[in-house]
Amino acid sequence: MKTLTILFLTLSLRLVGQSLTRDEIERYCEQVKLKLDKKELEKFFYPNMSDCGGALYGYYENNNLVYIDATFGAQFGYVQTTYFIKDKEYYKIIETRYLPVDQDNYCKTHKTKTGDCDDKNMPYDKTITTVIFSTDKIVTISKNKKKVKPTDTTRLLKDLIDCGESMKKELSEEKISR
Repeated sequence: MKTLTILFLTLSLRLVGQSLTRDEIERYCEQVKLKLDKKELEKFFYPNMSDCGGALYGYYENNNLVYIDATFGAQFGYVQTTYFIKDKEYYKIIETRYLPVDQDNYCKTHKTKTGDCDDKNMPYDKTITTVIFSTDKIVTISKNKKKVKPTDTTRLLKDLIDCGESMKKELSEEKISR
């Protein structure tokens, strides 16, 4: 089974692999961000809750998907994942997780007068995972602004790529212009 997973990931990475340097990819991503800021990209919304990303937006240039922004928000925290895409290939993925440190234990000891969780001072962790699909795949993770050594990048990359493919499919099936 492990061999199949490694084989699948290798094939997946070949599909999204690039022969570009990190700097070239970063320049492309900056160009996309600039076009986003200037509202030069055509924005579409997926009208249903995305299986992988919650609220899902796709941004297009000349009918080509170049950027995905997906945010799953809950009562406490959120997960936002953005994909930079060119010619149907991933260039960069950024996942930001802003979630309570230990919500259950915190809420047991911090109650409002009505008995609800008093979340005013709840501690949160902010974890940012960045994947750059350059000549060598670069995975960086920071937690609360401190660099963390990635442990299982095979699983992480598979999950991010699978979600990206799922969201691409959702946007290709149904979307509303914004």
